Amino acid sequence: RIGTPRYGAPEVFHIPGAGGDAETDVTGAYTEKADVYSAAVILWYLIAGRRPKLDIRRDAAARPDIEAARRRWPEAAALLERMWAGEPGRRPSAEECVAWIRRLPLRAGACGLW
Repeated sequence: RIGTPRYGAPEVFHIPGAGGDAETDVTGAYTEKADVYSAAVILWYLIAGRRPKLDIRRDAAARPDIEAARRRWPEAAALLERMWAGEPGRRPSAEECVAWIRRLPLRAGACGLW
């Protein structure tokens, strides 16, 4: 079982062109990089304060509105873009994400849910 399409990485849904080229057409690969993608969508949700309206099975290139995150926490937007890169090999490792998050400046009101 692979979870909810709203938060799932494109490569786990066997979508042609999910990674942006023929090499990643139908991988079905579930690796740490798929979890990094999902974590990015959840982090966006926390920052934007609303659920993403995505179904990656219909549009492999769909991503949440980065500007919603950039307005609240601009420093986090660059990390989000790296974490939900279309090609899994371009996403940082979970360890790199944690290190980056620890270096982000805290912002009052940055997250829409608190």
